[in-house]
Amino acid sequence: MGYVASQIEGPSDVLRWFGAAEADELSAEEARVLSDRWVRELALERIIEEPERLRDPLQAALLTAFREAASTGSVEHLQLDPTAIQAALDVMEGERVLRWITSKLGYRDT
Repeated sequence: MGYVASQIEGPSDVLRWFGAAEADELSAEEARVLSDRWVRELALERIIEEPERLRDPLQAALLTAFREAASTGSVEHLQLDPTAIQAALDVMEGERVLRWITSKLGYRDT
């Protein structure tokens, strides 16, 4: 889910680097693709009823997390703000989805 910038050794034959605007567009596309994939998986795994209602809030939360990671350079632990996700669900569904996301990202449930 993204790459951390690092200096390259020696000369580079890259003709063009992504600027800030393009990188943000790529982050938005990545958030869209990932939210689509996760909504499908939530449906297949029957984590909640009607997971499609999470598509937009999940996409927004992912994009915000990607932007934060890009600004800090820290992508080891994606900080996904649960507020938008929980607002689309009741309390129990929100807890199930957040546990599922935590598991999906390979983080320990704390």
